[in-house]
Amino acid sequence: MTGVEWVQAGPVTICEKGKPRFPKVPKSPGLYRIRLADGRLYIGQAKDLRRRLGDYRHPTKGNEGEHVIQHEIKAAKGGSVDIFVGESVADPKPRIALERAEIAAAIARGEPLLNDDAPASADRLRSKIRHHERQIEMLRASLAKIEEQAVGS
Repeated sequence: MTGVEWVQAGPVTICEKGKPRFPKVPKSPGLYRIRLADGRLYIGQAKDLRRRLGDYRHPTKGNEGEHVIQHEIKAAKGGSVDIFVGESVADPKPRIALERAEIAAAIARGEPLLNDDAPASADRLRSKIRHHERQIEMLRASLAKIEEQAVGS
């Protein structure tokens, strides 16, 4: 038992533009748990929960993890978010330690985790492969456009 009492923040839905829409959460430090509609789970921590969940709606260029989680939320057609906030997680060191403890507890329960520091799983590797396949498709499209322009010159 880690001492975390998760509070249900609300559902994660997919908006008309195909991006995840998260429930409103506080702009405070804490832990978050994204449970996909298909049962998979991601546990994280942040100094600003609202900003962090926004990162999954608008992933940072080059951040594989954010892109993978965004895609998996879309593939699962949403899910839900739980949060844990309070003085005990205001500072980074205890917050990170508690995140690690929650991940370990989820592993011990046999939950299917998307976290990189969870044991390797075929499902998590498939998620990463799908992400890289999308990246390759975009690169091929860019290459084709450049080659068309070169031929037209």
